[in-house]
Amino acid sequence: IVRETLQDIIARARDRQDAGEFDPRRSPLYQRLLVVTGAPRSGTTWLHQMLAAHPDVATGGESHLFCEGLSALFANYDDPDPYMHLSTWVPRAELLGLARQLADGIFGTAIATQRPDATRVLDKTPNHAGHAAEHEEVYPDAAVVHVVRHARDVVGSQRDLWAQWDAEAANWT
Repeated sequence: IVRETLQDIIARARDRQDAGEFDPRRSPLYQRLLVVTGAPRSGTTWLHQMLAAHPDVATGGESHLFCEGLSALFANYDDPDPYMHLSTWVPRAELLGLARQLADGIFGTAIATQRPDATRVLDKTPNHAGHAAEHEEVYPDAAVVHVVRHARDVVGSQRDLWAQWDAEAANWT
């Protein structure tokens, strides 16, 4: 026997949207995440390497966690089709909490396996700049550095790198 229609389930899910609050202070990594972002070839790797040399910092390099992972969950959640998205399953605050748990688990593993005494974890992913809104929702307590380099210098650096790759590829044959 069907007790509820799909419309009833969706309506109930919408009613719970504000039921709970996401509290980043409950996270074991509260105020411990450092984020470096910016255009590729803008100096993000250089800054990442300098910060990673500090004994209080653990890092795994580029996680792509938001640009290739969590952003898909948030896009699904925000899908306008009421029958095809996560908002009928969980309230946004709960999704934020689950996303934070996943990210904390990944970043926490970096600390545990690389520098157990580290007080900070560093994520350097230039592509996260395009997902700053989701990143800010999940980690409003993160310290973020957005590296800005003049566009001509970025393009020149990319051109030089690609020319180097072309020269190396020519030697392969």
